[in-house]
Amino acid sequence: MSTELSREQIEELPEMDVAMTLLLQVDEYILQYRDPKTENGAQSLIGAFGGKVEEQDREEDDEENINTGLNAAKRELLEETGLDIALSDFHRLGNVHVVLFL
Repeated sequence: MSTELSREQIEELPEMDVAMTLLLQVDEYILQYRDPKTENGAQSLIGAFGGKVEEQDREEDDEENINTGLNAAKRELLEETGLDIALSDFHRLGNVHVVLFL
């Protein structure tokens, strides 16, 4: 079975806003190991901290969702690690299109 999708097929997939955080300590990245028993998906995988953007993260005048994404990243990092990092210490790197295969 081929997992290669055309641009048209990708554009038809449902979209979801998520925020991800990469933690850099000195010159090493700190990643998250997902609990194999979690109900939230990505079980037993290693990756960035993050999750879905929630309504509480959204700002009215944020047309490009820049602050919305940063708010979500800050909230998710706090929920998953207990680290309460100042919003000014977050740096937006860009957008990522993620395709999930179930």
